Amino acid sequence: METRANYILIGAFTIIGFIGMLLFSLWFARIELDRQFAYYDVRFSSVSGLDNASDVRFSGRGVGQVVDVKLATNGDGTILVRLEVDGDTPVRTDSIATIESQ
Repeated sequence: METRANYILIGAFTIIGFIGMLLFSLWFARIELDRQFAYYDVRFSSVSGLDNASDVRFSGRGVGQVVDVKLATNGDGTILVRLEVDGDTPVRTDSIATIESQ
């Protein structure tokens, strides 16, 4: 005898399982789709130990990361560092950026 399978039910469970695994992986990776960032370009004379994805700290709290490190185009020997910082970080116009080893 031949058994009959309910293909609609099997397909529905497969789709629900796939969507559930996708949502779980997004939750596990802590993906934030509505997160806002501010970008700052900072010039340094020396960036010893600084590289892409280095932590950016504001008053000791991690608020972002280094996105890009490159030589400045004006030829004065400075290094241009692009920072990606949380949008709600209170950075003022008179803030000073420093590089510290951890």
